Amino acid sequence: MVTGCWMLAAMPDDDLHSILARHNDHIRAMGESLIGKDHGRFIGAATGLLTSISTGVPVLGVFADKLVMRAFANSINARLDRELEAQKDEERRRQFVSDLASPIEAMIGQALIQIVRSQHNLQEELKEDLIEQLGGIRQDLEGFREDFARHLGSASVRIDRQWITGGATGISIGSHARQSVFIAEQHVEGKGSKGIVFR
Repeated sequence: MVTGCWMLAAMPDDDLHSILARHNDHIRAMGESLIGKDHGRFIGAATGLLTSISTGVPVLGVFADKLVMRAFANSINARLDRELEAQKDEERRRQFVSDLASPIEAMIGQALIQIVRSQHNLQEELKEDLIEQLGGIRQDLEGFREDFARHLGSASVRIDRQWITGGATGISIGSHARQSVFIAEQHVEGKGSKGIVFR
């Protein structure tokens, strides 16, 4: 879960389709790795795409977060793998891979919607407005949103109130941490004390 104060800004003059069109190299690499069943390469290409499009476009800035990036890359890889496998004819498989920008665009929008839905600090009316601005919830991509939410939730921390005094450490998170924690209130006092440690 991604929490905190962030606001979706209006999309720039270019729409998402135009933005993705400028990053065909990443999309082509994603397609090649799908055909080659190279999960690692796909993740690299997908995170490269997200890094590129999130720079300078406020509404896409949330994708610069490494947890969001990894969650999206894993979820889109699983979804596109299933869709490619459903294409039995070789010509249809090539056509599907050559037109990856459309499903990628749709899933970026649905991922943003899932992030909006997970925000605890937004009023429901504002959430509904943002979801509508993002094109609304697509029922055909419900499985993708659920998978994305599951990946986001695999390493989440939500703290409503935390007091840290006397040189204590509130939270220490290792690079391979995969826990979820929700804390209403926490007090950590004294040098060397740690409130939460994820390894």
